Amino acid sequence: MRGRWGFAGAAPAAAPAVALLVAVLAALLAGCGSSASPAPSSDGVPQSSMSSSASATATSEFSVQPIAASEATDTTAPVATAAATPAATATPATSSGLYLRYWSVAPIGPVNTFGNAPTVISDGKLLAVPYPSGGDSPLFAPPASRTLTKAAVASIVAEAQSDGLLGKSAALVCPHAADAPMMAGTATEHLVLTVNGSTATLTASCPYQQPAANSKPAAGTWAAFEKLKKLLADPVAWLGSGAGNLTPYDPDRLAVLAEVDDTSGERPLVADWPLAPFASFGVDFAGGRCAVVTGADEAALLPVVKAATESTAFRDDDDALADLVVRAFMPGEPDPCQGS
Repeated sequence: MRGRWGFAGAAPAAAPAVALLVAVLAALLAGCGSSASPAPSSDGVPQSSMSSSASATATSEFSVQPIAASEATDTTAPVATAAATPAATATPATSSGLYLRYWSVAPIGPVNTFGNAPTVISDGKLLAVPYPSGGDSPLFAPPASRTLTKAAVASIVAEAQSDGLLGKSAALVCPHAADAPMMAGTATEHLVLTVNGSTATLTASCPYQQPAANSKPAAGTWAAFEKLKKLLADPVAWLGSGAGNLTPYDPDRLAVLAEVDDTSGERPLVADWPLAPFASFGVDFAGGRCAVVTGADEAALLPVVKAATESTAFRDDDDALADLVVRAFMPGEPDPCQGS
């Protein structure tokens, strides 16, 4: 099925990036326990929401030094910037003093990447969606959560500061020769970091032959971005007891894309759709209907999608059938139904 699993939505052409991202999630798969409460987004209720949600404010604890202008690209070789520097993104302040959101997008279209939930650090919790173990995968996989100690959060902030990734937005490209050929289908990684009220919105891309790993990269470079990402791939190895055990995390909002099935053929697995008919559900998006579902609607839908598999179709009160892509709507992320 298309792009439903956090970091697993990339096309085969982006396999190197996907393999690394799957490794990021592998460290998050070893535990279970009680659920944790999510931190709500500060950007208000998305236009496509099916219900309302509160905002959150909090204090911050860390100082930030901006990236110097000369550090925005890797200077070890000529660099061709693949995209314009991204604009800053509004993100919530959190009680831990750190907000982080990471995701990767391959050029395979919005429908195929809609299910890619970002990894988030918010209010002292690391949230990520585990990779499926195979077989007929469930339609919805809830994120797993690790509680981070204040010392662990401070270590992440210090590393990001040392890596030159705080305080300024930049588009980072891997080092390459001036005449190096570009590779099609490579993913672009995204990172939003908010510390002490200052937000950096970074992208990292390498549409060239992958350079050798660098354990001591220059600050503010693509290699520094990759270093931080790899450290976060195994939080226990990096942060020790500062990264708590994994616990299940039931989100209070779901991002849902319904693709109406116009065929008249029989479907082996059909479940009842508990919300408004698909024709009036959410907003138009990529040929389907899209909404961020909250409140009573989310409470009604969550157990239904938890019991479904990727093969399940849903029938509404108008007898229309639809396939669903469903994922957790993470704290602080923008409305996925407003993109293109």
